[in-house]
Amino acid sequence: MRSSHQLPRFRDVSTLYIDTVKDDGWFLKAINTFVSKELKILGITEIMIGIIQVVFGLPLNFEESYIFAVLLGVPWWTGILYIISGSLVVDIINTSNIHLKQAILLMHIVSTIAAAVGSGMYLLSLSLMEPLNSSFYLLGPLFMILFLTVLSLLEFLISSSILFLHCTLLLHTIDEMGLQMLPGSHH
Repeated sequence: MRSSHQLPRFRDVSTLYIDTVKDDGWFLKAINTFVSKELKILGITEIMIGIIQVVFGLPLNFEESYIFAVLLGVPWWTGILYIISGSLVVDIINTSNIHLKQAILLMHIVSTIAAAVGSGMYLLSLSLMEPLNSSFYLLGPLFMILFLTVLSLLEFLISSSILFLHCTLLLHTIDEMGLQMLPGSHH
C-alpha cells in the first residue's frame, strides 16, 4: 500500500471533490427553492384557467347548450379539476409530508388526462358546429369554444410541466431522505 504523502495529487483531487459535493448540495437546495416558486406560479395559472373554464361555460350553457362539449359538461368538470390541482400546488408544495406530495402528483395526472380529453371534446365541438356563413350569432360561441380549446391545451402543457417538475422535486426529496438515513451522513 502507498501512503497518502506519495500521492499528493490524488489527495488534492479528493478534497476538491468533497468541496464540490458540498457546493452541489447548496446548488440543489437553490434549485429546489426555484422550482417550488415556479410550481406555485404554475399552480396559480392553473387556478385562473379553471375559473375561466367555469365562467365561460355558464353563458355557453344558457345560450348554446347544443354544443357537444357543453352537453358533456366539459367546462365545469375540467375547470373544477384545474382549480383543485392548482390549489394543491399553491397550498402544499413546500410540505415535507410525502403523502401530500404524492396527492399533488396524482391530481396532476388526473388533470393532465382531463385537459387532453377536454381539448379533444372542444375540437370535436368545433368540427360539429355549423359553418360560419349560416349565422352571425354563431361567432360568439365559436370564439368561446376556440378560446376554451386553447386554454385546455395550455392547461395540458402546464399540468405536464408540473408533473415533470414535481417528479423531479419528489425524487430529490426521496434522495435527500435516503442520504440522511445512511449511517455516517451529516446532512
